[in-house]
Amino acid sequence: MKVISIQIVLFFKDLVSRPDYLAEQINQKLGNIFDAMPICMDLPLEAPAEIPVVQRKSTTLPHLLNISRNRSDLTLYPMQENNQLQIIESRYSDDILNYIKTTIQDHEIIRVGIVYTVFQPIDMPCDYISERYFGGNIRGENELSFRMNKVINVRGVNTNNVLNVSNAVANANGKKESGVIYIRDINTVTEGAPKTLSLKQITNILKHSYTILNNESFGEAK
Repeated sequence: MKVISIQIVLFFKDLVSRPDYLAEQINQKLGNIFDAMPICMDLPLEAPAEIPVVQRKSTTLPHLLNISRNRSDLTLYPMQENNQLQIIESRYSDDILNYIKTTIQDHEIIRVGIVYTVFQPIDMPCDYISERYFGGNIRGENELSFRMNKVINVRGVNTNNVLNVSNAVANANGKKESGVIYIRDINTVTEGAPKTLSLKQITNILKHSYTILNNESFGEAK
């Protein structure tokens, strides 16, 4: 299995008036990895809050930081030497934690989402999905997908545990490769009036997400 991307999303309780300030604080905490020219949109506060106001990129790494007035998205794209499930925690946990700590320092967070996208090369992906998730009862399909969600409690916080599985074709070194795309979306449940999440609660959810980063558990429907 190869990790395509890791996305950490933090939702703000209140609209952020200066996303550019927050982006620069995060960049400094991450060692100034976002060294490309910032893209900033001078949008009024009345504009839709989900529109990215600031986008930061790196000239050497394929990572991305997007900040809108109501959320912050850090997306990491592991390079080939770092894209195995079992080394994601050791390689990226410090950067992810620094991102969270910097964001929560001056902004209350009411929801968190952690999304892992993983590709597994398989010659007959639809047959594989059918066998693993549908008991082999579906055959001969050109496209096949599976989706499930199980709400779990992570140290007192109700959390969605979403698994999306579908057949896909990847481009590996200029060659097309058939396989299966897995998307694990672990995000807190919004119930009634939003409550502020503490750093401890967010890190507990992050640590829980690390427990599925192995070839045996990642695609399990549970």
